[in-house]
Amino acid sequence: MKRAKRISAFIVAAALIATSFTACGTGKGKSVGSQSTSAQTTQAQSTAAPQTTAAETTTEEEKTSSSIEIEIGGNSFSLGGSSSGNSGSSASGGYESEVLYCKNGSEKLYGEMYTPDNYSGKLPVVILAHSYMLNGSSLSAYAEMFAENGYAAYIFDFWGGSSSTRSGGSTSDMTLYTEISDLKAVLSEIRKLDYIDSSSVFLLGTSLGGCVAAMTANDKASQISGLILLYPALIDKKQAAEWSQMGSWFGINWMNDLAEINVFDKIGGFKGDVLILHGDMDMQVPIKFSERAVKVYRFATLVTISGAGHNFSRSNRTANSNMLEYMKKHT
Repeated sequence: MKRAKRISAFIVAAALIATSFTACGTGKGKSVGSQSTSAQTTQAQSTAAPQTTAAETTTEEEKTSSSIEIEIGGNSFSLGGSSSGNSGSSASGGYESEVLYCKNGSEKLYGEMYTPDNYSGKLPVVILAHSYMLNGSSLSAYAEMFAENGYAAYIFDFWGGSSSTRSGGSTSDMTLYTEISDLKAVLSEIRKLDYIDSSSVFLLGTSLGGCVAAMTANDKASQISGLILLYPALIDKKQAAEWSQMGSWFGINWMNDLAEINVFDKIGGFKGDVLILHGDMDMQVPIKFSERAVKVYRFATLVTISGAGHNFSRSNRTANSNMLEYMKKHT
């Protein structure tokens, strides 16, 4: 029985590491507002017609060409692929992108800045933090979407965040805290840019990047206007301890880090509005953790993506419309 449990934990850890997962079903979304006992909930509801964006243009062939499907105990996992799909165009405006490095001490972090075509004045900016074993390019479709809708968006590679990082570093040296340090350094650098409105800076994180973004927002609350978390790896100590058993196999120091803290004590310092999006079929980071997280924040909304697993590959219309409505509300 113990061996079976260990194998199960291994499969979940391996699935989480292997980038993204194929969502199940058609992915209809619903908004669920939550609140702490001391404050009223802010609910982000989409009133505009959903747009077809770059994050939705992946064909079925493209979705499966770089993935491996496995089935364990009746649960299906798709290993590989990209969490946000391929590039594409939308009915919104155009965008431009350029390579832009940020420094964290002696380290140079590779990044790309996306801006709207023909913009004037200072821009609100979304800084996107990627999942473990991916790099910033996994979020390029979301960056394009934001830029096409009038926002600057910055994607970057964590130092040691994956074997494909363009920033350098090894995954065996990466920890939860090195990624938080990277994001804080990026935040500081981006806020200084002359075309960025430093009073309108938003963080977005996916999976482990969601945990990193949430903890960074806790520490840098005065510098951040809003927080968007997609299937964030805000797991409790028990779950982290199970995963950390795999650490010696994968060099996953961040699992050990999470096993030593109560992450829910490390995120509530951000008092602004938080938007959390999570699939109700997520087998890697169950939605129960986001349901717990939304109660920690003073103002937060949890949008459930029905039928979706640990990404929104078939539900981007719902996720994107909610994110754009959130940005419209706060800029």
